[in-house]
Amino acid sequence: MDLDLDKHFLGATKVATALALAAKQHHKQMRKSPAVPYIIHPVRVMMVLHRYGVTDSDILAAALLHDTVEDTDLTVADIFNAYGKRVSDFVADVTEQKMDGNKKRPWKMRKQYCISMVRHGMHWPSVAIKLADQIDNMSSTAMAQRAHYGGNVPDDTLDFWVEFGGNAKSQYWYSAGIYMSAVKRLSLEDVCENGLRAKIRDMTTEIRELLWTTYGELAATLPMVTDTQAMD
Repeated sequence: MDLDLDKHFLGATKVATALALAAKQHHKQMRKSPAVPYIIHPVRVMMVLHRYGVTDSDILAAALLHDTVEDTDLTVADIFNAYGKRVSDFVADVTEQKMDGNKKRPWKMRKQYCISMVRHGMHWPSVAIKLADQIDNMSSTAMAQRAHYGGNVPDDTLDFWVEFGGNAKSQYWYSAGIYMSAVKRLSLEDVCENGLRAKIRDMTTEIRELLWTTYGELAATLPMVTDTQAMD
């Protein structure tokens, strides 16, 4: 068999086994809003990446597994043993540090860590996964607002926002922070592995639009990423 076909088959197998493992790990979990089986979220994150032209099987497998260490008993070592260093590195990058010893870290501290990781600490493929995660989360939020609250203008009095750690402004602070960190990194770093620069630029554009859709006037001052910044 042609070597390229072998590589394609092995990549497809990696993604398929990652999907099966993610489904097993998340099988009793549900999303907050709308209430659907949790596995739908990592699948949609992978689909967002694929929509933007990402075909690297390690990135797609990591997207499927991106919440398993954070929300299940799977460990980074488990992923390393099953899928190798690249996949485990990407999952580790996007895993939120919820605990400080036996004590749960405050919501804002955890989210600030994620924002800082996008700006300084993540591999570029991990940034792409994190942006795809944000795209799916905000798309789901906007859909829930339209379906249940008759619109998409946030109202801090709605119980909807309590499910996500606080009011609309706190959620906007986090989502906008991820966006701004990615924009800043694109503007300062010339090297972006795996030809991801234009894809990440395009994802930030979609996030900018979703921020406006979901949070209205709060998003009015966000900058756009220029074509020059997106060049490989």
